[in-house]
Amino acid sequence: MQDFVTSTVETITHKFIDNHTGVEHGANWEFIPEHCRGGLAAYLQWGQPVGSFLTAVLRNDLISAVLRADDKNVVRLHHYAAFLHAFADPRSYGSEEAVAAWLDVKGAQGIRQAEGAL
Repeated sequence: MQDFVTSTVETITHKFIDNHTGVEHGANWEFIPEHCRGGLAAYLQWGQPVGSFLTAVLRNDLISAVLRADDKNVVRLHHYAAFLHAFADPRSYGSEEAVAAWLDVKGAQGIRQAEGAL
């Protein structure tokens, strides 16, 4: 599985995180099902809460993600892993604590505002 994720990520242009959106310039959203793109983008950019499936994905909780996934997402969990690794601000995902902190700071916009206030 690691080789698959690594090869998927290598086919994607690698990181330059946009401080306005929390997502890399040129991010390839085709890996994410259309009905989840808006929620994931709003979470990354503004720290808006997402549903239980995306929350589980962002927290790196595989069992919960599988149990909450619809038929389109259950077969694309590896795409979420590759997308987040390649395109998302690494502070925005990976554990329950990371997700809670991202929500608290209001995402990339909140971080940008806080850094501008320094």
